Amino acid sequence: RYISPDQLADLYKGFVKNYP
Repeated sequence: RYISPDQLADLYKGFVKNYP
């Protein structure tokens, strides 16, 4: 199962968003 780059970027943005 592959994760598309844009999906990965969106996931990353959501991850970083939780940090101050």
